[in-house]
Amino acid sequence: MVEGNLSEANFGLGRYQRSLEHGERGLRLRRQAQDLSGEAGALTLLARTWHALHDTRKAIELCQQAIAIGRRTLIIRYETLAEPLDVLAICQHHLGHTIDAIKCWQEAATIYDDSGHARKAAEVRQRLHQAQAAL
Repeated sequence: MVEGNLSEANFGLGRYQRSLEHGERGLRLRRQAQDLSGEAGALTLLARTWHALHDTRKAIELCQQAIAIGRRTLIIRYETLAEPLDVLAICQHHLGHTIDAIKCWQEAATIYDDSGHARKAAEVRQRLHQAQAAL
């Protein structure tokens, strides 16, 4: 979907307000189309953007919505569940909730492994190990 791509591109360029605009539009379109995996992805991208804008609590709320979709539907689990779990863990760790973050990262890494995404699993495990070492 074009709006999701534009949101992702603007996020990568640090244009967070534009990323939010396209992300919100993309989320509305995904919901209208009843595209649950797309909705979970849009929520996760919006969460990443809100976290970048230092509204971590809003980011956590959006991650929780995406995770609820992922747990309910089990569609493309690495997108609908592992990705929002990873972003949620980053947000939790940022707020000092490292134990909760570790649990999310462990689940995300397992899902990535089970889905054949070894590189993403390794990235998540690296964050996991860093958090564990910091405790």
